[in-house]
Amino acid sequence: MINEDLVNTVRQIFGLNLYEARIWLALLAKGEATAGELSDMANVPRSRAYDILESLEKKGFVVMRLGKPIKYAAIPPREVFNRVKQRLLQEAQEKAKKLDLIAQSDLAAQLELLYKQGLKNLDITDNAASIRGRYSVYSQMEAMLRGAEEKVIIFTTETGAIRKVRAFEELFKQLYNRGVNIKMATKITERNVEYLKKIAPYVEIRDSDKINSRMIIVDGKEVLFMLNDDQNAYDQNDVGIWINSEFLAKALDSLVEYAFDKLPHFEKVLEKLKQK
Repeated sequence: MINEDLVNTVRQIFGLNLYEARIWLALLAKGEATAGELSDMANVPRSRAYDILESLEKKGFVVMRLGKPIKYAAIPPREVFNRVKQRLLQEAQEKAKKLDLIAQSDLAAQLELLYKQGLKNLDITDNAASIRGRYSVYSQMEAMLRGAEEKVIIFTTETGAIRKVRAFEELFKQLYNRGVNIKMATKITERNVEYLKKIAPYVEIRDSDKINSRMIIVDGKEVLFMLNDDQNAYDQNDVGIWINSEFLAKALDSLVEYAFDKLPHFEKVLEKLKQK
């Protein structure tokens, strides 16, 4: 019996379809088998088994043993990891090169012109957007940070602070060198303190142990805040609301600044953690 949770995990990680994942897992468990045997084990239609195995062979998951009957053997998982990693890196490099070429082309100029023309038609209700998925949320956050000129205020959670250090450590340094004032409020714990030390030279950090909030305000002009508690938010279901309204952002900026100034300094909390 194949574990369906494992099937779904394999599909997501390796980009396989349902039948590919089921047959590959069945072959891993069996070691070596015919297409018919794998069809029965994986509960895949026999008419599809050969096509699926051919697809897996091309992707580097299985090898075909010559003989009668023809049998298939699984490639060791660690070797599959390396093959998939190399394929993804190669695909990413090829796509990046294409994007670089497009960015310098007439198409990019035309798209930029269309965007600027569209901005003229925006009304105030258009200056807000719902952003779904953590990757998209962090992409929006990065765009906001790169556009910062004076000040950035971030309220985040214990684990959120770790993610932001991993994602934006170098960007925080660049902003600091540009003269941008960066403030971050987060719950400081033994779990995230080593990460926070990395950005402490560039970011003013305070302990928000009793404030559970997820938001970023840039230059008192735009704000991005999360709708879900970090404990209940996963990569795909995380949702953020981005608002480009100077009136709202300034109002929030004043309130957040007031709360931030009353929070304990990073250095004081660090001393307490050392004493434990």
